[in-house]
Amino acid sequence: MSTDDDSLFHSMSEAGIAAEHSPLVSLPVLAAPSTEDQFNTLRPALKPIACWSIGDARFTFGSSFVRPRIAEDAGSLAALVRGLESKYDERPLAAVFGHADPVGNDDFNKKLSGRRAAAVYAFLTRRTDIWEDIFSQKGNFTSVLSADNWGDDAINTMLSDLGYVAAADDQEIAANSASEQTDPVTAFQHDHGLAEDGDPGPKTRDKLFGVYMDKRCRNHKDEPFKLEAADFLGRGADASGKGDFQGCSEFNPLLIFSEDQHKELSKTEHKAERDRANAPNRRVLMYFFHPETRVELGTWPCPRAKEGTAACRKRLWVDADDRRSSGPDRRLYEATGDTFACRFYDRLARESPCERVLEPVDIQIRLFDYCQRPMPGARCRVTFGPTVLDLTANKDAFVNVRALTGHTICLVEWSEAPESDDPIETHAYRKFAFLRVDAGTDDGAGVKRRLWNLGYPVRQGTGIGDQDDLIRRFKEEYRERVDLGDSGEVDGPTRDALTGFHDDCDPIARSDHGRVVPRYSAPGASEE
Repeated sequence: MSTDDDSLFHSMSEAGIAAEHSPLVSLPVLAAPSTEDQFNTLRPALKPIACWSIGDARFTFGSSFVRPRIAEDAGSLAALVRGLESKYDERPLAAVFGHADPVGNDDFNKKLSGRRAAAVYAFLTRRTDIWEDIFSQKGNFTSVLSADNWGDDAINTMLSDLGYVAAADDQEIAANSASEQTDPVTAFQHDHGLAEDGDPGPKTRDKLFGVYMDKRCRNHKDEPFKLEAADFLGRGADASGKGDFQGCSEFNPLLIFSEDQHKELSKTEHKAERDRANAPNRRVLMYFFHPETRVELGTWPCPRAKEGTAACRKRLWVDADDRRSSGPDRRLYEATGDTFACRFYDRLARESPCERVLEPVDIQIRLFDYCQRPMPGARCRVTFGPTVLDLTANKDAFVNVRALTGHTICLVEWSEAPESDDPIETHAYRKFAFLRVDAGTDDGAGVKRRLWNLGYPVRQGTGIGDQDDLIRRFKEEYRERVDLGDSGEVDGPTRDALTGFHDDCDPIARSDHGRVVPRYSAPGASEE
């Protein structure tokens, strides 16, 4: 399943992820001799090397219009592509996949997910003609989706984002506009050499789309970032984007509600709550492949974004309906691996750090000094991914951190409460801590992570801090609280004691180093 190594993540936010996949493993090839009219063929599996995802928050609800805050994710994408290009000496190849939530029907969601994938592809490649087709509901993107009608709302959002705000009380509209007209459309037309008729027709929209894309798709130097058709698996060879972008309908949800949740959220009065809970399933994801990857569009399994679900159904698992059905428990793909219906997409996503539910969780971290005394009022810096938080511990030595479940570890740096409010350049204590102590169904990982956070560093295979030795130390040092015997075995009582002392932030007094102990509540626990 998806990796827990935070080093793979280039960035992570509540709306998306940019990350590399775990390195591919090179396997030996055993080939038999051949005659001059025979040959051996090696066809490596199609395996992604990186991924980039954006969530539902980057679109107007129920629509494919790309909102201005896409800029945050575009910068992460530019950095990811730059790193991959340097690593492989050539720009990698990409493919875009749109996903919808399991509300409505497969055909409806196939159209919406396809239009979202097409809109993102067009945004990155500056294909204003694709946006025009989506806007006008014509060409390859004709749709019966009344909700996905960009219309005046999209026009006004783009104009406002570009600084063209409707005038109030007959005042001049935009500080950056050379025009004194009060109509935003007319002002935009004036500034870009268009006929000033106030009508956002095709020519005006084409220019508006391009200017908006350039503003919101930029790199770390604040320069426009753009991908070419040749940077995608299909290389733009198919007019409808086959191999370059596709919609996966509702076939691959990241989360499945429990039966009780599904029953409750299906009630009409809970529609808004259901839509919020389903948000992780509504996403657009881009996979990157090695630059030398070649695919035959004739055998590419995914139908075009404008097509129906018939070709998709040929690639579904035999138990596809069961995979997408609710059961006794809430299921997450990253934990159970059994929520995706499409065999082809499941193979791509199986090890992807982007295919996970990013839910905000509140974590308490308690700070201790070298003598294991709590440190109320301590100044603290917590770093996870690109996020850096400067905090102050409360009277019980806790700091409160809101993180995302995708983050596994954080760096905690802290010092005694200072006499002044001056910033602390170098902290006295520094430690990495695990935020996710329960790693899916791997109970062994949970034991190692709790031991680490409590001050028993597990380094398997090094001869230093092997788990059985550390378990013996843990049992010996906590003996006054609970007698667990002398073995290095992790039995039920030992696991319960380890979990209790860690999760209650109640370590014993030891003098060898400082300590941070996170108190973590699993996401969704309150919903079960």
